[in-house]
Amino acid sequence: MFPSQPGAEAERTPLMMPGAHSDAAVQHVAFLIRPYDGMTRSLYELFAAKPSIDGSIPVKLYFEGPYGHEHHPTNYSAVVFIAGGVGLSFTLPYILHWDVSSDKQPRMRFAWTVRSYSEIDSAMDLLRSVDESLRTSVEVYYTGARDAWRDRIFLGRPRIEDMMTEALIADEETAGSAKARLGVFACGPGGMLDQCRSDVETLRAHTTACIDYIEEASTA
Repeated sequence: MFPSQPGAEAERTPLMMPGAHSDAAVQHVAFLIRPYDGMTRSLYELFAAKPSIDGSIPVKLYFEGPYGHEHHPTNYSAVVFIAGGVGLSFTLPYILHWDVSSDKQPRMRFAWTVRSYSEIDSAMDLLRSVDESLRTSVEVYYTGARDAWRDRIFLGRPRIEDMMTEALIADEETAGSAKARLGVFACGPGGMLDQCRSDVETLRAHTTACIDYIEEASTA
């Protein structure tokens, strides 16, 4: 989505939306925003200068969108979600809306790599909203300064190729290589996405299973 502030200089700042819900009276939309320059910086400075008890400040924004495409995990027998930084906003909605009651849902593994605890804190409420039955498949990797430790947070980076390989092997053992379909959903910095693409091509060279790679770019 492209938000803009009324009266401000025109600026198209793309944001991805990890969560949204509504009730009878109020609609709620959640954004994860890393401040750089322009509008994201001005929003950060506005909230930093005027702290409130509940952390909310009225701000009028116009939105254009959303854009992009929704992909369907149910097209696959196994899926791996890989996110770096604010790339979480692409992968997280899939598991927030995962239909745990359906027997058509694929096997799932989810990894988020992040370099600051503040980013983890900003997304914690959303992560807690993930259905309890899925939480053992959700992994958070921390790559920042190791001055503290938190439960259920892995230090270092995930071994992306191993994650894909393990998902594919388990799928082939159940469905057979001819019927196995692996979907890899990735969003994050350029270097991480380069690694994902390379690992997918390596796997494709060693299996007859179908492997689809779905990518959203991110500057995080």
